[in-house]
This record gives sequence, structure tokens and C-alpha cells, in this order.
Amino acid sequence: MKKKLLVFPCGSEVALEIYRSLRYSIHFDLVGASSVDDHGKFVFENYIGNMPFHSDPEFIATLKGIVEKEKIDAIFPAMDAVAKTLKSNEDKLGCIVIGSNSETTGICSSKLATYERLDGKVLCPEWSDELSEVQQYPVFIKPDEGYGSRNVFRAPSKKIAQNFIDENPDTPFVFCEYLPGEEYTIDCFSTFQGELLFCGARTRIRVSNGISVNTIETDKHRDAFQRVGKTINEILRPRGAWFFQMKENANGEPTLLEVAASPDFS
Repeated sequence: MKKKLLVFPCGSEVALEIYRSLRYSIHFDLVGASSVDDHGKFVFENYIGNMPFHSDPEFIATLKGIVEKEKIDAIFPAMDAVAKTLKSNEDKLGCIVIGSNSETTGICSSKLATYERLDGKVLCPEWSDELSEVQQYPVFIKPDEGYGSRNVFRAPSKKIAQNFIDENPDTPFVFCEYLPGEEYTIDCFSTFQGELLFCGARTRIRVSNGISVNTIETDKHRDAFQRVGKTINEILRPRGAWFFQMKENANGEPTLLEVAASPDFS
């Protein structure tokens, strides 16, 4: 008997790749669900729309109802923030949430938590959660939780950085050393026993809205990426498909940008 797999949100790049990978599988029936009418509506034959957003107080109750009605066996989160919400409520949903455990998912959803856990183990940028502690400009400002280059800013001076913060008073930011070099995504896969089976890098040649629309495999920094992948795997214990991103600093050294406990197909 086929297992029923719910993909949410089903219009993301990750969700569409899951669909392309599994649509002909003899082992799974796919159900797509989304909070907005995006491309997933035209791709998933079994589609559920008008879902509350994952931050909505009614989201878990609504999703639990769908799990029961559709007899869902597992949910595949297709967005980092959604993975955190689903993993932290897995016991309430009555089905498996595919991915890393809730602790790992929570750490990876926060850049501050990621740097605090990995700093000193892998090369991280100079960073702070206080603008007053920034010593060098330009500084790269990004939300502690976020994805897709949303609400990020390169500030050439403290005054301009403060203006940006004042325009976004409700957003917790991380202030990072500006990294001017080439950017890479390193795709990984770890077993549930904790063995890192794959660690392969791609150059992010052209990026649009945080999504790499032109990417190619690379052997540059291969040994460094392998070391970083093994270290992250040992410390955070991600499960299944995950990735980390690095960017070259002013000395050409690959420096950690972020770690995600979910796959990146862009």
C-alpha cells in the first residue's frame, strides 16, 4: 500500500522538486497544501488550498484535521520556518514530520543560535546582535530568522545601519562581517544513524530573491567544505537532506553564512 505524503507549502522550490522526484513513485501518493495560491496549485493533482499560515494560532489544528481526513502518513516541510513549526508540534499532528529533530531544526532557524553553536568549530564571520559592537564597515545586516535574502541590507556606515534598524523596529537582526567573495551552497545528506553520506558544493553564480537561478558544481575548497560538513554533522546531527552556505571573506577563505536542516534544490 502506498504511503500518503503531504508536502507543505507545496509551491516552494523545494516542494516542486519533491514533486518531480516522487510523482511517479510506486511507494507514495502526494498531497500538496499551501496558504497562498501559487504554482503548487497547478502541479499537485491532489491540492488543498486556503491553509492558515504556519504562524497562525489555528494552523496546527487545521493541519491535524487534514492529516486525519486525508489519512496522511508523513509531512514533508518545504520551507525552513515551516519545518521548525511542524517539528515542534509533531506529537500533536498524529504523523511523522520528515527531517531533523526539533532541537536541530530550531538551531538552524536562528542565525544567532547557529553561530553560537558552531563558532570556534568552523570559520564564522565576525558577528553580533548589537549594532554598538560592530567594529568595521560595511556591515551586512540580516534577520536572525529568515530566508531568501528577505530584509537584508549592506550598510556602509553606522548611521545608515541605524536608519535601517529604525525602519524595521520589530525585527531581531544579526550584524555580520561583510564577505565580498564567491558564494557556495553545500548540499548534504545524513542517515538517521548520523553518518554523512554526501557533501557536494555548488557555486551560486546568479541569485534572485535569495534563490540561485544559475548554479554549477565545483571542486573549489573541496577539502574545506568536507571538513565543515563533517563538523556540522557531528555537532548538530541533521537528518536526511540538509545544506549549509559559505562565502569567501576578504582573504578568500570560505566562511559560514547559515545552516538549514532542510534540502535546498535551488
